[in-house]
Amino acid sequence: MGQFSLIFRRLEINQENFFRNWYSKVSTLKVRIGWGKSGSDLIGDYAYQSSLHASNINYIFGSPQKTVKGVTVNSLPSPFAKWETASTLNFGLDMGFFDNQLTISSDYFIKNTKNILVQVPIPPSIGMGLNDGGGDPTINAASVENKGVEASVTIQNNKGRLRYFVTVNAAYIQNEVTSLGQGQPIVDGSWDFGYNITRTEVGMPIGYFYGFVVDRIYNNQQEIDSDHEMATIASGIAETKYQEAAQPGDIRFKDLDGDGHISDKDRTMIGNPVPKLIYGITSNASYKGFDISLTLSGVYGNKIFSAFNTYWLTGMIRPFNATSEVLNRWKTPGDITSVPRAVANDPNKNLRPSTRYIEDGSYWRIKTLSLGYTIPTSMISKLLLNGVTGLRIYISAQNLYTYTSYKGYDPEIGAQNSGDSQRYNLRRGIDAGQYPQPRTFLMGAQLNF
Repeated sequence: MGQFSLIFRRLEINQENFFRNWYSKVSTLKVRIGWGKSGSDLIGDYAYQSSLHASNINYIFGSPQKTVKGVTVNSLPSPFAKWETASTLNFGLDMGFFDNQLTISSDYFIKNTKNILVQVPIPPSIGMGLNDGGGDPTINAASVENKGVEASVTIQNNKGRLRYFVTVNAAYIQNEVTSLGQGQPIVDGSWDFGYNITRTEVGMPIGYFYGFVVDRIYNNQQEIDSDHEMATIASGIAETKYQEAAQPGDIRFKDLDGDGHISDKDRTMIGNPVPKLIYGITSNASYKGFDISLTLSGVYGNKIFSAFNTYWLTGMIRPFNATSEVLNRWKTPGDITSVPRAVANDPNKNLRPSTRYIEDGSYWRIKTLSLGYTIPTSMISKLLLNGVTGLRIYISAQNLYTYTSYKGYDPEIGAQNSGDSQRYNLRRGIDAGQYPQPRTFLMGAQLNF
């Protein structure tokens, strides 16, 4: 990481004589303008070099054929990679009232990140790299603009027996890709269905979900035959089929390009993993030795690609336990349901990336809640705790409660393979069965000596 330049200016209007004489209840009134530029080169060491791999690499030569141990290129070099840079322009306003017992802060920001360093997948046809994607090169793949508004309101009282502090904050963010280093859309996020899940292109959010749009479940053969007739008319080619392997009980996908049949051209944006709104509440209060603190966080307006739940638990594709949702699957003509039939090998590709996987990722969560009591000094002396000058007992909980409509384990999922920082933004919001955050309870004591 590096900081290249920084410009900051602040005007404290409340310190001006004309303002103090005009309105005395305003404790603080500041206008802020700032601009900064920073850089990142967190791509690992020796990225400019290629590497070789010699474990379990075998070649067959000669006649009769012999197996010979060898090596293969493990990673492609990135000799032309340069710093990823981010410039941020910020306009802020701070206000305080009644001796700053009430404070309001708001910011409007525009952040432009250029030459984003991303490990971009390479096609297997190149013949380099390993199956786990270890050979993908890191390049300056894109530029992104984030702009939005942040605001916080704080109410506090530090006088008297009852003391409290409450802060409510929220941020509204818009994300848009402004350029691509290679000029071509970037696809990423993989699963067992053989399609990529996300797509990044100019004018769209980074790493948006890309797939087919579900229309309904085919109820009978007549509906399928009618679609095939329509496909023949639309394409002008005899015996054109709307969906090649469709049978009653399969999913009917929408023909978005209007050519009469379903193809890869009918994929579109089906969800955005970036939240429209991020918010939180932090508060604490104390009264006569008792104290309480609460932290709440939440997001609104983002989507989750529920790969694990939809594919493994309701997809009926593997001999695993499934959720009770599969009991509502299509079985016979006349069944009205959104769950397709159970069938081996999925000939219609009902499990291809589609709106079937998309769920609302909005939630709010009680992150922490703590209750405590500080023992009076007079009582400590009666307890014969020699050398102890302070004693507080407490009980606390983490991730105590979550409100969400998401059916997966945890809506706060991060990204598929969250440990891969170079692909985080390209795999954000993909629920691959990440371990959920546990609900924990703690009880303890704090002693001062």
